[in-house]
Amino acid sequence: MLVQFNLNLVEFGLLSLAAWRITHFIVEERGPFNVMGWIREHIFRFQYFPKTATYFIPAWSEVFSCVWCLGIYMWILLFIMRLYILSAMNFVILSLAASAVIIFIEEKISD
Repeated sequence: MLVQFNLNLVEFGLLSLAAWRITHFIVEERGPFNVMGWIREHIFRFQYFPKTATYFIPAWSEVFSCVWCLGIYMWILLFIMRLYILSAMNFVILSLAASAVIIFIEEKISD
């Protein structure tokens, strides 16, 4: 099965904003009821082993703590989902992109 990559500049921009929104939520925000804060604290955490005085950093911890690292994976994931689930993904991508734009505007106005 051959898949066509029909992506214009507007769609690329919307997809990028949506990927940024998800990435920022995962890496920087606490989320409702501190859900993301709890996940970062309990799942993506450093583990200390006192007997050997060593730290263990799970591999996914580094990816999920870096906007630049996680951002490209989110963009690829959204792009693949857009290829196969076009109608539902358009709504999701537009909603996330709108959220990102609103956050950018709010940050500029509040400064």
